[in-house]
Amino acid sequence: MAEGPQAQLEQENAKLRRELEVLQITREQEIKKYEENLAKSKESNVEATEVIEQRNSEMETMKNNLVKLTRQLDEEVSRRDQVQAESQMLERKVQDLTKGSPFAGPVTRGKAGGKDADDPLAKERGSQASAKLMRVVENWMRQKDLQQALLRGASINDQAFATLAMALIAPRSRPWTCRRTS
Repeated sequence: MAEGPQAQLEQENAKLRRELEVLQITREQEIKKYEENLAKSKESNVEATEVIEQRNSEMETMKNNLVKLTRQLDEEVSRRDQVQAESQMLERKVQDLTKGSPFAGPVTRGKAGGKDADDPLAKERGSQASAKLMRVVENWMRQKDLQQALLRGASINDQAFATLAMALIAPRSRPWTCRRTS
């Protein structure tokens, strides 16, 4: 009978060894499977990162193109406005010539041109507007982005900013002139 329990123990040990081998094989397969999944996950993360970087570079290129096109649009609008102003001036000249009145030509405006140039209120308003416009230009130059120019904070509209841009671009050699109406 002693051999009976000994044989049972050996059988149970053999059974447990087989179960242990199966568990070890299963564990190794699971580890291999998880490592493969981890490698796939890392690979897909690398691919996703590359796609994100590519899209970011495309967006940056599109943003630069948008800024470039906006500048071109502003230049074209400025040119159009200039041509319209010249056209209106020429139309007035033609009307003056057809009416028979002699053309007085442009004259520069001095103190006798209407308002007193030494008016302190006019100087103060001019300096406030000038400071606001200079802040906008400084911000625009620093940011290099029209959307970041902070026009709302400067209390100026797009037309005023376009006028500012034309004033900055216009050559300083031409004095401001106006027509004599009398």
